[in-house]
Amino acid sequence: MLDKLIDLERGKANRELKEYREILDSFEQRHQMPSKLFYERFQHGELGDDADFFEWSAMYDIFLI
Repeated sequence: MLDKLIDLERGKANRELKEYREILDSFEQRHQMPSKLFYERFQHGELGDDADFFEWSAMYDIFLI
């Protein structure tokens, strides 16, 4: 029983991770920049305060957890 619950949670986590990766890929394509580089530049105030950048930053924070 416990193994089944663990498998269900693992499956859910994998689906969520895939969804976050797809969203990050979309941002990367739209802005022609990998998320890691974007995040570093955004954290240093180099990219401005576009709402899209705040969403991307939040999504990357979640992805890193």
